[in-house]
Amino acid sequence: DIKSYKIVRDKLFSSSPIIDIVFRIIRPDKSVRFIHEKAVPIYDNNNIERIVGIIQDITDIKNTECQLINLNAKLDAMINNIDDFIMIADKNGIPILFNDNYKNILQSFLGVEIKPGVKPHTLLNDENQNHFWDGLHNKVLSGKKVKQDFQYPDKNGMRYFVFNFYPIKEKDKVVGFVEHSQEITEKKNAEKALRESQELFSAF
Repeated sequence: DIKSYKIVRDKLFSSSPIIDIVFRIIRPDKSVRFIHEKAVPIYDNNNIERIVGIIQDITDIKNTECQLINLNAKLDAMINNIDDFIMIADKNGIPILFNDNYKNILQSFLGVEIKPGVKPHTLLNDENQNHFWDGLHNKVLSGKKVKQDFQYPDKNGMRYFVFNFYPIKEKDKVVGFVEHSQEITEKKNAEKALRESQELFSAF
């Protein structure tokens, strides 16, 4: 990046005496290093007397950023290839990450767009529902695993779900939780049909 860097630096100096730029260098051992340069002018009677600058090797920071980006991409790909509903919340129970299935199912129920940073149940404007879901979240944030069945009326009939909440711990401290939910409507309907068949046969 040296040639590009010199061009950018010259342009910066021509428009503004302050430089804040990141560029790459290749060392003799062929390794690539990321360099951050920042320079600020010192004035004397409106004239630049000298320039004070700092040059810092930020390769480790850049490598960490790349690793996090790759990790997030893999995590997104993984959770979006799962048929279940996945949501990760912080220590306040606020969603910070969820897959498309989670977003789509809640948007179909609530009729509004679901975004990170907003607790979906608060969009219901129902004090009882808010109290119920806050209670579940508080329980899992206390360090307990929670399982909860839930049913929702749909135009095609009742839909059934099971919610599993798992605390996320860091050094024995709860820092959030994972919600893993599944729709079990087909299972419930099959169980109902089986019971009805057994009742029918027992009548003979």
